Amino acid sequence: MIPGTKHARGYIQLDGASEPKDVTYYNPSMGSSAGDMISTADDLNKFFSYLLGGQLLKEQQLKQMLTTVPTGEAALGRYGLGIYETKLPNGVSIWGHGGSIPGFVTFAGGTLTWRQAYISSQFEQP
Repeated sequence: MIPGTKHARGYIQLDGASEPKDVTYYNPSMGSSAGDMISTADDLNKFFSYLLGGQLLKEQQLKQMLTTVPTGEAALGRYGLGIYETKLPNGVSIWGHGGSIPGFVTFAGGTLTWRQAYISSQFEQP
């Protein structure tokens, strides 16, 4: 955690405990790669806008990254190189990735038109 910065807080309800436990300052590396994108929502939006808009990788690299295979799980959609494709009912594809560690569940991604980027964070209720 960077001291003095605003940040989300995470809580978990331990079995049998009457009060939730604040896990905000747990080391996110405990979740392996699930906790490796530590940033602001604004910066993650910019990252996915630039990535999906073709401004970070060469065209062939982005094409290879977005070449997907079925995951076998309908909720996950299709998987490329470090990125999921999920088709919405209207046919629009959302590209991104989620992760979770105790107290936090997140998703970041966007559309290939890079007009929209999307960040979602869920926290267990205190």
